[in-house]
Amino acid sequence: MNVVVLVVDSLRYDHLGCNGNARVRTPALDAFAKQATVFEGAVVGSFATVPVRHDLFRGRWGDPFNAWAPLPADAPTLPGLLRDEGYTAMLIHDTPHLINFGAGFDRPFHGWDMVRGNEVDRWRTDRITRADYPCNPAKLRSRDRFAAQTIRNGLKRQREEDYCSPRLFATAMRWLEDNADHERFLLWIDCFDPHEPWDPPHHYVDFYDPGYDGEDVTFPLYGPSSVVTTRELKRMRALYAAEVTMVDRWIGRFLDRLDDLGLAERTLVVVASDHGFLFGEHGLIGKGDFYWDVAHQVLMVRHPAGLGAGRRVPDLVQPVDLFPSVLELVGSPPPPGLDGRSWASALDGELVGRELAFSGSTRSLEVTEGALTHVQATDGRWCLLDHPDPGLRELYDLTSDPSQTRNVAPSEPAVVARLHAALVEHYRAHGATPATLRLLEEGDGAARPTAPPGDTHAWVRDALGPRNFLPAELD
Repeated sequence: MNVVVLVVDSLRYDHLGCNGNARVRTPALDAFAKQATVFEGAVVGSFATVPVRHDLFRGRWGDPFNAWAPLPADAPTLPGLLRDEGYTAMLIHDTPHLINFGAGFDRPFHGWDMVRGNEVDRWRTDRITRADYPCNPAKLRSRDRFAAQTIRNGLKRQREEDYCSPRLFATAMRWLEDNADHERFLLWIDCFDPHEPWDPPHHYVDFYDPGYDGEDVTFPLYGPSSVVTTRELKRMRALYAAEVTMVDRWIGRFLDRLDDLGLAERTLVVVASDHGFLFGEHGLIGKGDFYWDVAHQVLMVRHPAGLGAGRRVPDLVQPVDLFPSVLELVGSPPPPGLDGRSWASALDGELVGRELAFSGSTRSLEVTEGALTHVQATDGRWCLLDHPDPGLRELYDLTSDPSQTRNVAPSEPAVVARLHAALVEHYRAHGATPATLRLLEEGDGAARPTAPPGDTHAWVRDALGPRNFLPAELD
């Protein structure tokens, strides 16, 4: 059995028609959901882009969450194990963080191909001017490092096929045609859209917001939504929805090609997102906190024999669970030491989920300055946004308040205490430093932990430093 893993960056669970959204057009993924098992309780673990890929590739937690760091050369990975078992392993991606600056996520594969031009990808050096910006640059995120480079990369696009995600899936379809005769293959596709910047062709945008004549805030500052007007925020949501629809269309074309080549009947297909995004919910823009709009993931699994087709599974699952699950479905034993738990039997109707799911970033608590952010623990009903300061803990009942508008932490102290204790235990079990544990147990008055030896964040800061990018030109 072949395996296709398709990771879609920043795709919100609630922006698919199959998950109840009547506004956003996603016919390809809606049709796929009818053929697949849909996991309704998929929750992000390590956060964000690169840490999620560590979870997916390695099936292991970090300490306690995986960091934004290169893939260790000696790390056992799902692609590497399948490669060693005779699968032809290929990575096709347009997510620059997997390769740029030596991140090493190409290492476990026989081959890899990167579609150039997204976000921090240092691809083009064309001169840009103020006229090339879609809005006032002051509204754009980190313009010297991200927005300016993205604008340079996109200057020469003329038609839909020039955009990154169409090029990505066209590359994947060509690979299928050239490699259909392999006995077994793993094709891992990593699609950066609908991650910002949201700048799809206008024929997609016109589905959602025709006739707009204001500024397009395509790469917004993360933080309070008050930095943009109400109308600009509505436009941002339309641009994002348009990106989702474009990605859906090209996923559909890829799935059609899989079928046309006779491969669908012997290929396991996994479609997953890494996290969502906040468009004004809780007064925020971005993904800096673990509200359900961010933490809830897409996970759909289509078995070539039709196993579990149309089934919706409410169990909690997390990205570390992909590794053992795929291995079980293809009949390979898992290596020792995995933290992931297989959800493969859920395709047969068994309840296999976790009792608790945890979400966090190494940057949530392992900091030396700046504000601490939340980490999350959920049992599927209750969702705790935990914090060293008890007064900043938020608790939501997802069954009665899925939009998380009513913080019930003051009235449910026993639930807060239970989930907080579970999260502390997760930190303890996965190698958190004593200083971090003291911070969680004693509160924000405890000394903040310093970064651990060999701080991987230094690598990130160096890699994304302004000197590695041309400056923004605003004349």
